Amino acid sequence: MKTKTTPKTPEIKRNQSSKQGSLLKTKDSLLKKIIAYLRLHHHLNAAFLISKQTVSTERQLHFPPMKKAPVRQFTYTLFIITEKRTPLNPAELMDALYNHTQKQAKVYLISFTEKAVRDKMTFGSNFLKSIFNSVRCIFSVNLWWERYKSYKVNHHPMVIDRINVHWETRFQRANYLHNLTVYNESDQDPAAYFEILQKVIQQTCLGLIYVFWEYKPSYTALPYLLHLCSHFADFPSQIFNTHTYENHHILQQLCHADHLMKFRIHTYLSLKQTDKAWQKCNEFLKMSESLAEQRLQFLDMESLEHVRRVKTKRQSLPVQ
Repeated sequence: MKTKTTPKTPEIKRNQSSKQGSLLKTKDSLLKKIIAYLRLHHHLNAAFLISKQTVSTERQLHFPPMKKAPVRQFTYTLFIITEKRTPLNPAELMDALYNHTQKQAKVYLISFTEKAVRDKMTFGSNFLKSIFNSVRCIFSVNLWWERYKSYKVNHHPMVIDRINVHWETRFQRANYLHNLTVYNESDQDPAAYFEILQKVIQQTCLGLIYVFWEYKPSYTALPYLLHLCSHFADFPSQIFNTHTYENHHILQQLCHADHLMKFRIHTYLSLKQTDKAWQKCNEFLKMSESLAEQRLQFLDMESLEHVRRVKTKRQSLPVQ
């Protein structure tokens, strides 16, 4: 006896697909490994790939056993949404992912809970709007966030004014701290000097990130901030390059300056190194100011265009 089956409606299909679970949209084996770890341990709801960088090198051994070994290092920047706040701090979680990938991949995370996303989108978040409209989703338990794709980035003059105020405040703080380091060399404590310079770079990075992304990082470790800035500027990696031992050493001391102040009495930092670190920070400040000015000019133009469109739309409405 034949039984007649009714066709499934789109609503039924949608419900069934959400019950069946996740959508994984990547063929990258390392990314799959990272996603699986976050799902298992941190209640991952959705993940978006902001950037991926691959560096390939070849290691040649000329002492027995002689061999050539290709080495590939990956760097991922992910925006993730979790169902609840992760118990690990960002540094611990990123270290866990680095070890989970057998040290093949560095993973920089921007993490929000689902509730935080919904709350921020209720009041409007240009950063989240840009994520949902521009960044590729590589994993999602369901597609609840797709409703936000229709939300457009807001360039109202009040928003641009807020960005200007944020940048000016951060840059003024950075300049004030930078000016504190102009002392007689004989009075310098290298550890204190490096911590002040660390704060100079942090304040500048926080300002730049808000100018370009309208995002306020809750995690402010220097390597993390410099990495985020590398998405819209090349000069951070050029100024704080690690091509020589001395440059690498200076960057490491800047990154861990707060630790040195807390736990070290002898730091073995020379006045020559403090002077070179000061010059790097000075160059970083100047180039950041120039970049921010260019971006703010662009945003001012976008704001004027926003006002023009609104005015034109109002004029086109029928008079009642």
